[in-house]
Amino acid sequence: MSPSSEKMTVVLHVGRHKTGTTTIQSVFKTNIMHFREHGLLYPKCLPACHSGFFLKAFGEAAKHPVHGRFGLSQAQIRADAQEMLKNIRKEVRHFDGDKILFSGEDAGTCLLVPHLERLKKTMRDICGEEPNYRILYFTRDPVSRAESGLQQLIKANGMTEEDARGFQIEGGGKRYKEIYETYAKVFGDEAIEFYSYEVARAHSDGLIGYFLGVLGLSIDGVRNLETRTNTSISGEVLKFLSWLYEGPRVSPAGARLLQNRGTRAPITDRDRRVLFSLTGEKATFFSTDQRKQVWDAVADDMAFLKQRFDIEYAPPSGNTHTTDRLFGQTFKENLEAALPDLNVELRAAFEDFMKNHDHTAADT
Repeated sequence: MSPSSEKMTVVLHVGRHKTGTTTIQSVFKTNIMHFREHGLLYPKCLPACHSGFFLKAFGEAAKHPVHGRFGLSQAQIRADAQEMLKNIRKEVRHFDGDKILFSGEDAGTCLLVPHLERLKKTMRDICGEEPNYRILYFTRDPVSRAESGLQQLIKANGMTEEDARGFQIEGGGKRYKEIYETYAKVFGDEAIEFYSYEVARAHSDGLIGYFLGVLGLSIDGVRNLETRTNTSISGEVLKFLSWLYEGPRVSPAGARLLQNRGTRAPITDRDRRVLFSLTGEKATFFSTDQRKQVWDAVADDMAFLKQRFDIEYAPPSGNTHTTDRLFGQTFKENLEAALPDLNVELRAAFEDFMKNHDHTAADT
């Protein structure tokens, strides 16, 4: 950072999951040099998502499902953290702007007060003085977020529909009030900013334009705005994956964010790419009563959002049917063409699934 520069502002974008975070991170990673020229540093030395950085450098990375899955030792985690911090310091020394942005949604759910105090101390050391802080957090309608979260847990975490639904009905993780209070204890009430994902999506320049506006930046000259990441997959494939994961449990039932069952057949990353590309219908996973359960679990949190940030969500109304128009002729034709690209055991499993389960035919 140049000696003549203004006091640095460190912006922490820490969630929530399923509020376009991956898309935002992708755009900032793609446009690193553009934003640097406009006074904002998005660290080049880090991957697009900074969750791993937050957890390794300040949190308890070894306890996180992702790091546990890769079997990282404490020594490896500490070494990775030191390397990342060294490279960030180097970038900041050669940066003439006044804003640094870090974005990682796991920081909202996994970091506690002692971790945030460590983060704050480190940022003061990196910046050479106590910087200003802005904590950005996006909210989402609890029912639509539960639907999206359930599908993501099947798609990315190897969970069954049953297990994922149970997690979402309980509220889907930490509450907004708890996250707000945790960050306010360390950074002060005035640093915490909550925004509505729905309002951001409806903005004339879309989610990215809204996010840039929050940062005081223009959308002009920003590339790859239309790129969507972490896209949804068909309901038919989600139903199949849920069935595929109904093997014996391999971790405690309470460890819901881990892959907690074995699979009926092996599935590779290549197989997933083939399945995720299949065109199909959108599935609804919550009944009317379950949607109400989701709302009831977080009703007090919704009241907090309204009172503190004037962000308001309405409880679900009307009837919802979980029987969708799935497994129609179009999907079956796409599946038939894709089956030869799957491994032999998985192909047999999908054929067995289609033969032995009742499906609502969309095109009949």
